[in-house]
Amino acid sequence: MKLSELSVNPKNPRIIKDDKFKKLVESVKKDPEFMETHQIGVKNGVIMAGNMRYRALLELNYKEIPDKWVVDISKWSDEKIRRYVVIDNLGYGEWDWDILSSDYDAKELLDWGFDDYILKLDEDVDTDKMWEGMPDFESKEDAFKSLLVHFERQEDVDMFAKLIGQTITDKTKYVWYPRKEKENIKSMEIKGES
Repeated sequence: MKLSELSVNPKNPRIIKDDKFKKLVESVKKDPEFMETHQIGVKNGVIMAGNMRYRALLELNYKEIPDKWVVDISKWSDEKIRRYVVIDNLGYGEWDWDILSSDYDAKELLDWGFDDYILKLDEDVDTDKMWEGMPDFESKEDAFKSLLVHFERQEDVDMFAKLIGQTITDKTKYVWYPRKEKENIKSMEIKGES
């Protein structure tokens, strides 16, 4: 299939930048056969899943790719395609850190796309660097005090959640004590915008 026959989804909600994109390009260059197991999903020539892989192929000057790297999803319902666009990019599951540390080298994990702060290679994580490029926002309600709490095990998280009477999930980024309802994101001001 000619790449010129495909176009990116203008409403693709997933982006990839800088180092992450370079790592994706390197991955496709090194192991192009992985594209067979993680195909580009296309509806009427528009890429619904695999926009970043497509960009990586263009970066590598591919003009044509094997047909088996692409799957036609044109017969799927719009609702199913809408779910697929997001679900294709979700990272389900968690890492088994014991297996990763015993069976893999940290350098190869970094080369394959892990961030060093995820691998906990640097105890002094530069949180400012992690937030580079993110918009600043000010909450309409400021906290009297904020505190970063570390847990060694899931059981400790569960005990802390019970102690404060709140639910803490993998997606929890912060909690208010006593509990407050989450602010609507539209009520937050982004610095530099009015």
